[in-house]
Amino acid sequence: MGDEATLRLAAVLGTEASEVLRAAASSRNREVDLAEPRWTAAGYTGARLAAVVERSRPPAPQRPRKYVVKVCPADGRRREGARHHAALEMSPADFAARHLVSMEGDPIGLPGGGELLLQNIAGASLARCRPMSEFAPADRALTAAAVARALTQDWTEESTWHLDELTVSGFLRDGLDATSAAAVTDLTDALGVDATLLDPGACWIETAEDGPHRPLVNPLALLDGSVVGRDDRVQFIAGLTHRDLHEDNVLVPRVDGRVEHESFRLVDLSTFDEAAPLSADLAMLAVSSIVRLLPAQTPAQNEALLHYLVDRTAAAAGDSPSDTTALVDAVRYAARPAFLQAEFEENWSEQLLLSLVATALLHLSFENVDAEARWWLLRLAAHAGTAFLESRGVHAPEVRRLIDRVAVTAVPRTRTSTSRPPQGAAEPLRVEDGFNRSLLVVVPGDDQDEASGAVRETVATAVRSFRAIGYESAGDVIVPLTGPQVPRDLIAQRLARTGPQDAVALYVTGVVERLEATRSRARQLVLHTPRSRPGTTAAPCR
Repeated sequence: MGDEATLRLAAVLGTEASEVLRAAASSRNREVDLAEPRWTAAGYTGARLAAVVERSRPPAPQRPRKYVVKVCPADGRRREGARHHAALEMSPADFAARHLVSMEGDPIGLPGGGELLLQNIAGASLARCRPMSEFAPADRALTAAAVARALTQDWTEESTWHLDELTVSGFLRDGLDATSAAAVTDLTDALGVDATLLDPGACWIETAEDGPHRPLVNPLALLDGSVVGRDDRVQFIAGLTHRDLHEDNVLVPRVDGRVEHESFRLVDLSTFDEAAPLSADLAMLAVSSIVRLLPAQTPAQNEALLHYLVDRTAAAAGDSPSDTTALVDAVRYAARPAFLQAEFEENWSEQLLLSLVATALLHLSFENVDAEARWWLLRLAAHAGTAFLESRGVHAPEVRRLIDRVAVTAVPRTRTSTSRPPQGAAEPLRVEDGFNRSLLVVVPGDDQDEASGAVRETVATAVRSFRAIGYESAGDVIVPLTGPQVPRDLIAQRLARTGPQDAVALYVTGVVERLEATRSRARQLVLHTPRSRPGTTAAPCR
């Protein structure tokens, strides 16, 4: 294989990962190369995947093996290997064999902080085993039913489930995953909602769609405990859960044109939890599947589907596509833990409603959910939360606030590493050409100026936008404090540290003016600081 194999692997997995992978194979007298036919994929969090083939070096018998290498980036997800192993060890043997993906070996740490996961091929075929999201609606509904049955009937056994409890606020924050550690005021940024939703007078809300006779609880008020009290508890059935169960994390084989729904495999187990609410996976699968369908449906169908998801009203059923209502029936209503005793039915109903609230709010943190879907999600959370409170005898007061979709039209400013955008919305295009791309932000002027707050927001927006397409910011934002020559000199010093494999994007928050050549001056670009204006002293950047 030699150098050509190294180059092939590096082009797909990156230089560091390919070198570590080949070194690990070499320590076992093995060689590794990309498998043919070639198969590669990319995850939402920057993970890269490729099928590889491994053989013993001559003259030993080859004993070839084919498996998938997943390069997990150094972004806090290094626990994925440990969580995957935990899922394999804690799951019933039959469930693990049928529905999980075994590991080819132990995770391999990368010097830069990430790790390599070596996974056996799901269903023994990369070509035949495809994400659930790629199939027709009818097959997706049948697959969802199979997944829901297996999760509730087979994954958590009667001897291992337990009754856990949290405050209502704690349950919802746990459902928001990494955002649960944030203060409520920070959640308005994380979820992209108007800060006025946290006002004391906004605990109960009205919308034009629901009218004044159907007041709803503000789900953010449930989140901070201002409606039910900070000590009100919810007791829930807990056990083995995936915690990020959207359609792209369910692989399903198609054999001879027939989708084998019962033979699904769960992948990306970085969020596996052995003691989480069993309703969390059902809510995530239902909501994430429905959100991807919203753009293709009529407003009336989406409205009907919202109500059908919360309380299965008969009037709603006839307005929604049959495959969609079949999915909701199977995941939201038919799925029940096999061990659920009659006296715990109320607990199960409560936690399903609260999991819908948490999952709908979590989807608001996804940056590319469109405005219509965001409003639908907020209302879903409000309706599910209201149904929960009504089951406990809590009803709306006379004072409530009328809100509209403007309350959720802001773009979320933070996003958890495990968050997933719904399919159907475009992912940002990423630059992947082998260069090490970085961003340099130039802020001319004193950061103590009156506009510094706006400037900081501009810088943060630039960093987020460029990071989304593959650029990293080292944090060396240039803020020159003295003299017009300083910006040019600092930019030159920064660029002098780059090499032939580096590509630097320069983002300037000041005013750039192009000056054409004259007899006394060469053509140049002029960078104006807040303290300079066209025609006065500025920093020329030739």
